[in-house]
Amino acid sequence: MKTVYLLKRVSEVLSVCIFLAGLTVLIGWILDIPILKSISPKFVTMKANTAICFILIGLSLWLSQEKRMASRLCRLIATLCSFIIFVTGFLTFTEYIFGWNLGIDQLLFKESAAAVLTSSPGRMALNTSVVFTVTGIVLFMIWSKSVFFQYLAQFLILLTGIIALLSFVGYLYGASLLYIGSRFSTAMALHTTVLFMTSCIGCLFAKPEQGLMKNVASDYFGGMMIRRLLPVIIIMPIIIGGLEILINKLAKYDDPDTAEALTGVLNILLISVCVYIFSIYLNRLDAKHRAVEKLLRQNEAKYKTLYQSSRDAIMMLAPPTWSFIAGNAATVELFRAKDEPDFISHAPWEVSPEYQPDGQPSLQKAKKMIEQAMMNGSNFFEWRHKRLDGEEFPATVLLTAIFLEGKQLLQATVRDICEEKLAEETLQKANWQLIEQNKLKSKIIDTVTHELRTPLCIFKNIISNALAGVMGEISPKLRSNLVMADEAVNRLAGIVSDFMDTAKIDAGKMQLHCKKFAIQTAIEKTVKAFCLLGEEKNIRLNIMAPEYPLIVDADYDRIIQVLTNLIGNAVKFTPNNGQIIIRVKDLDTEAAVEVEDNGIGIANNDIDKIFSRFVQIEQIVGSGQHGTGLGLSISKSLVDMHGGRIWVESTPGCGSNFCFVLPKLHELVVVDELSRNEKS
Repeated sequence: MKTVYLLKRVSEVLSVCIFLAGLTVLIGWILDIPILKSISPKFVTMKANTAICFILIGLSLWLSQEKRMASRLCRLIATLCSFIIFVTGFLTFTEYIFGWNLGIDQLLFKESAAAVLTSSPGRMALNTSVVFTVTGIVLFMIWSKSVFFQYLAQFLILLTGIIALLSFVGYLYGASLLYIGSRFSTAMALHTTVLFMTSCIGCLFAKPEQGLMKNVASDYFGGMMIRRLLPVIIIMPIIIGGLEILINKLAKYDDPDTAEALTGVLNILLISVCVYIFSIYLNRLDAKHRAVEKLLRQNEAKYKTLYQSSRDAIMMLAPPTWSFIAGNAATVELFRAKDEPDFISHAPWEVSPEYQPDGQPSLQKAKKMIEQAMMNGSNFFEWRHKRLDGEEFPATVLLTAIFLEGKQLLQATVRDICEEKLAEETLQKANWQLIEQNKLKSKIIDTVTHELRTPLCIFKNIISNALAGVMGEISPKLRSNLVMADEAVNRLAGIVSDFMDTAKIDAGKMQLHCKKFAIQTAIEKTVKAFCLLGEEKNIRLNIMAPEYPLIVDADYDRIIQVLTNLIGNAVKFTPNNGQIIIRVKDLDTEAAVEVEDNGIGIANNDIDKIFSRFVQIEQIVGSGQHGTGLGLSISKSLVDMHGGRIWVESTPGCGSNFCFVLPKLHELVVVDELSRNEKS
């Protein structure tokens, strides 16, 4: 509780104040500073042994705080301090009772025999010794876990506070009998009374959640009231008594009736002011209480509306067997009962040792679910329920532990998930069919492409041998036809290769054989392959790259394949006399490659699908520009497999810029790898 924590913090602060106050007086004795020993030369001094006892009270109270109670050393020191306090007070008490002089009064410091209001030099007052004796006992009992000892300790420390308060009031009213006594002349010092009252409060606040303080520290209305009334109850009589004495002195006893009348009027005024202030406080509390009640009623109305209008079945279960006690309209509908009483009489999930739900999951599992809900506050799981007509159905269940009208209940929210399960099964079936179709498609493509490769190789060898003159001389017309056939075979081989790569990617069989190389090397090799085609169309291919190598760890042949697709498309769709720029950029942790052309560009509605399979863009420049539509799709897959990214930027009529990035190696790795390659 917040109040308990605050009171414990106050106790800790007061313990430090008591320690410092006692230390200050002791320094006054050590350095012989009268103002530190006594507030005024007319007042009695706080004795040196009294100051030492206050130091020990502060230390013991500080060590007795809950945060330090687990330490054995703290317990030992606190116990030793309380023992010394008790012994000092008790021995001084025996000195007064039996007239002894045990030599403890001036053991450390000597005091003049003419000290003010002191019966024996250096000896503390009788009431002071009594308070120290009781305080030592209380500090020892603070450690106890016994309820009885906590009550006893707080009762005893209250008695010491009353003794100190009497002496303090005696100083206020000039009633020396209250702080000197009728028989002994040694008086309790004024600052001693203050420190005793402080010690009383500190000990009471050390364990505010126990004993007499339990009601005071409570966050309920009674606790709040007593915390505000107690200071007024203590202070008001003191103020009234002081005013009465002052009025009597002013009247000089010439007119006692007038003095009594003035006293009565002042009492009425002071009490009226206090009552008025408390009425303001009570009105504020009442306003807050009414606001909370209104909010609770509103929330209750909302809950009832949601409860009754909910499409999920909401049921209340009561311990110990967690039997059904109430439910909304959806409950009756879900379980196909006639009405709520019919449902209550047939509810099949009572969890008791004697009852086993027929057709339901095991009793132990049901108990475990309920235990988890009560432990964690809620529990969500799937369960197979049975309607009253015997039909089973899957459902999700949310068990929530709640308190309603002071009783612990379990709210069960049940949702029928038959449709969700059916949709899930349908989706799984559709996914399985799609997977099977993709497997079949991949198998067909793989079979066809493998069957095509063998005759293509034969055709390629025959044409190459014929063009080389192995089969004898051929006519110019036949050579021209053979060249056309060779180009067609090469295009067909490229298509077969694309289909095979696609099938490998789909099957997850595409393997990368990575090695470290400079990306500029792959670009230069690819550009050389397109130089002849570029010269035929009068297209300039320019490379713009850093002078230092950008090393990547990648599959060299596959990166060549990506570059071939991008540069080949740029050459294909760039008109004669055009320009293609291949840029290489260092992006700190990545190497970026851009293939920019000034060709026909790509329409905006084609940008998002340009990397999809079998997609052909509409801006085709004449015949012979058609392909399989797989090149860019394969390129994207290869770049993704390398942990890179690929995209396109294009403006119709102004050209396109295809970009991809690959992770770049650290410079130290680059230097080391290059030197290793040179050695090899």
